Amino acid sequence: MLFDNFAGSNAKKLELKDVDGAAFIRTLDIWCGKEGSTEISLGDARELARVAVRFQMTEVASALERTVMGHLKPSMCGEVLSWSGEPGLRQSEAAARVMAVNQFVELVKTEGFMQMGEEALGKLLEDDRLVAGSE
Repeated sequence: MLFDNFAGSNAKKLELKDVDGAAFIRTLDIWCGKEGSTEISLGDARELARVAVRFQMTEVASALERTVMGHLKPSMCGEVLSWSGEPGLRQSEAAARVMAVNQFVELVKTEGFMQMGEEALGKLLEDDRLVAGSE
């Protein structure tokens, strides 16, 4: 499986196809336990999770899930829900959905809510668990 994503040459240089090289290196750093590789933004977690899933680094994907879920708050839910259907961080997406439907009033006041796409917002509004204070 991995060989489909690499191109080699005699120049001792590895070319990754359709993968951000910096994200691949950071994912490898996390996988190897390199110091200082644990501080990442939410957007970086998304990209690193994609790389980890693609290259079957399950330990990295699990660590990223735990990290995102451990820091999840209403202000982050909109951004996490906008990733709907992407590989990686699926448990975080499910946890964000639960938090969003239970704390919808707080969610709509966040910048992340304004960044949610039509599809993610539609799924959220169709959720039977959605709770709003005026109901």
